Amino acid sequence: MTITKLHQKPYTGAFSMSGSAIKLIACICMLIDHAGAAIVENYAIISGSENVFFVYYLMRYIGRIAFPLFAFLLAEGFVHTHSVKKYAINLFVFAFLSEIPFDLALQGGALEFESQNVYFTLFLGVLAMASFDYVLKIKSLPKPFSYLFCAVCAAFFAAVAYFLKTDYDIYGVLVICAAYFLRQIRTVGSVVMYIILMIDSIVEKTAILAALPITLYNGKRGNGNKYFFYFFYPVHLLILYGIKLLLI
Repeated sequence: MTITKLHQKPYTGAFSMSGSAIKLIACICMLIDHAGAAIVENYAIISGSENVFFVYYLMRYIGRIAFPLFAFLLAEGFVHTHSVKKYAINLFVFAFLSEIPFDLALQGGALEFESQNVYFTLFLGVLAMASFDYVLKIKSLPKPFSYLFCAVCAAFFAAVAYFLKTDYDIYGVLVICAAYFLRQIRTVGSVVMYIILMIDSIVEKTAILAALPITLYNGKRGNGNKYFFYFFYPVHLLILYGIKLLLI
């Protein structure tokens, strides 16, 4: 269910994109971002080179495109999944599998608790969407109260993300909520996600570029293996950590 009755049809023209194609773009952007954070930043600090710093910031700006894409795909996956429980469990399991690789590559050591990986944010986002789905299906509940309860649920899971210090924390959960409610007007939804991220940080200004693949979404899942994408996150972080060690 969405807040509005407006509906943006799947894009069927040239350059239309499946869910797998969008996910691949998100993964590439994320890889570039994490390579900048894990490897290039240290080299830029050591060398003091303006050119290296330029490359570092460019990589981080490219990385800002990834999260809105993942949030959009998470909402789409939630709506079309045959088992919300299994969907949430998969995210929860990979959150724990990814934490040590995340800490090693990006936090400077194993089991650092200053920030938790993005799978925890996605997991909380699924719990938030599940609560929305449950509340909005209560026919005896007046619509204003339904949306009020949804707002309370969103605030609760955003607060959990804040206290757990998950990647993107409050804003990440709110972006996922926006993706869920505005998924049928994708272009508007992508702009709202961008505004939420901009409230978090001006660094997120390039996140608006995520609006293009979201607008070009053709409504099809695509041919990608979902577990490839699940494993991509911890595996690429381990590889980056290995490269980081070789360069020390």
